[in-house]
Parts: sequence; C-alpha cells; structure tokens
Amino acid sequence: MHREKIKSLNYLDYFQENQADVSLKYLLQSKSPTEGSKVLFVAGVHGDETAPVAALIKLHKIFNAKPELLLKGTTSFLLANPIAFKKGMRYVQYDLNRCFQESVEDVSTIEGKRVSSIREYFAKTEFDIVLDLHSMLVGEFRLVIFEKNQVDSINYLDKTSDIGYYATYQNNFTHNSLLSEFSNKKGVQTFGIECGNNKSIKTVSVAFDQMVRTLEYLEMIQVDSIPLMGRVEKTDFIQIFDIRETIKPHPGFNFVDPDVKTGSYIKKGQIYATYKNGYNLAHENLNLLLPKTSLEKTIKKLVTLLRFIDSKGKYSINENKKLPSVAFFVCNCLIF
Repeated sequence: MHREKIKSLNYLDYFQENQADVSLKYLLQSKSPTEGSKVLFVAGVHGDETAPVAALIKLHKIFNAKPELLLKGTTSFLLANPIAFKKGMRYVQYDLNRCFQESVEDVSTIEGKRVSSIREYFAKTEFDIVLDLHSMLVGEFRLVIFEKNQVDSINYLDKTSDIGYYATYQNNFTHNSLLSEFSNKKGVQTFGIECGNNKSIKTVSVAFDQMVRTLEYLEMIQVDSIPLMGRVEKTDFIQIFDIRETIKPHPGFNFVDPDVKTGSYIKKGQIYATYKNGYNLAHENLNLLLPKTSLEKTIKKLVTLLRFIDSKGKYSINENKKLPSVAFFVCNCLIF
C-alpha cells in the first residue's frame, strides 16, 4: 500500500479513537476546566491534503498527554472531508469548499451531507478564531487569505504567522467556501492558509506553529509552553494583495505573455489569456498573483507595500494608501 495512503488511514484511526463526545464525527476537542476563548482548526477540506491534518493530530496529542497545558478555553480540531481523505481524493462527488450555499440543496452527495452536519453542529457555537489549513500538491506556495474588513487581522498575523504574503477578499471571492461560512456569514475572524507543499515537513511546521501561536495570542496557553517546530523562518516583510478577479483556467488555457509571473501588470481592457472557446479580459488595471515559487521573487516595485514601521518596528496598515489590486490565478491545487 502507498505510504501516503497508510498515513491517511492511521490519521483516520486517530480521529475515530479520540472522537469528541459530540454529534459531529471526526471532531477532536481539548478543553480546559477554565472558561476562555474557543478556536477551531480545520484541515482536510480537500481529502488529498494530508500535511495540515498531521499538524492537527500532533497538537492534539500534546494536549492529550499534558491537558494542563491548555490554561483556558476550548480547542476544536476538525477533519472536514473524512471520506475523501480516506480515498486520497480532493473530493468524492463535489468540492466540499463549494458546498456552503445559503441552503445545501443536494444533501444526497457525500460532501453535501458533510456540510449539513458541519453547519448543524456549529450553528450555535461561537468561535474567536477559525483557521482553515491547506497544502499544495504541486509547487511551494504560502499565502494567508482573509476577509478585507476583518478587524485586527494584520496585528494577529504579525504576531502569529511565518508567512509574509497576505491576500484580502470581498464576499464574492470565497463564495460557498468554508471561509465564507465562518467569516462572511458568522462574522468570525477566519483565515484560509496555504501552508506549502503537501510532501514537505515545512508545511506541517507552518500549520502547527500557526496553531500554537494562535493559542498563545489568545492566552489559552503560556508562551513557549509548547515548542514550535520552527522549520520555516518568519519573513521580515508583509505584502498585502487585494483580490479583485479570479482566473480559472479552462481547457486550452494559456497566458498571452509566456513569461508572465507574480507582479506582472495588465491594463484594463487587455486580453491577458486565451483558451479553447474564449479569452480573459482585465476589467480594471491589475497585477497578477500566481501560485508558484516565483511568488518569492515578486518584482517589488509593482506591488505597493501597504505597511509602515513604527518606532517599535511593528507592521501596521497605512490607511492612506490603497491595496494593490490583483487577479488571483486559481488552479486545482489551491484553496479555492
């Protein structure tokens, strides 16, 4: 049996053996007897993304061994699409990250039933922070996505994240996703995080360290009480993109400029890509944000950095400047 398949089955066994005493299956919980914040860590929205699930289990095992580390509050760990995870597939019948409609009409599908269960269980549960953790099957790409009007997001990320690339979105970008379910509909501070390549231990590290620092941020655990994996150094910069359009490749898709990369500028009205039955036209002046290694080599002069450094060296948003608008290239190895 393939090594990744064996890992997935072992992870499923762990969720089943440590199932929380709740109606929603494949949910783990660590609870402190002292009241406090509530956080939800989600992985496995796409069943072939195993690295963030490994991070969930690693942290839960620590709390199982030393429950006193959780000083207050409740930490929940959700394996979102267990059947797809067991099969090692992105999804079985329908992308679970497209199933969070206003009302799930087709509950006959595996993913539709799962979304109904998730929605029903969490209907009366309030969270302080939700992390939706993902990984890539191809390439190495790290990005944090969050709703544009979320309060205090930059401060939270500056204190907790190793990733320097952020992308803000309006409601329509994450339509019917888990991110929109908690952020747009419930008003919860929610972050979608691309942690890196699924086969890299660095990806497990990014997910694990983000969760630990989140608990520290909310004062649910003492700082440094849980050692970080620390496989990825924190970036010394912040670049924030404002997502305005999504580019979904159709059959025969090709960029007009074969050398296009993150930061490439396209003018309003410009045809920047073609495909078998049509073309992509820029509806406003945009830069491109592409999910590939070249993101780390972004031409900085094309990207307005929306930050200034105060006397203490902390990052803040400069309200007098406008976020750089980008078209976000979406392929089947990314969150959306």
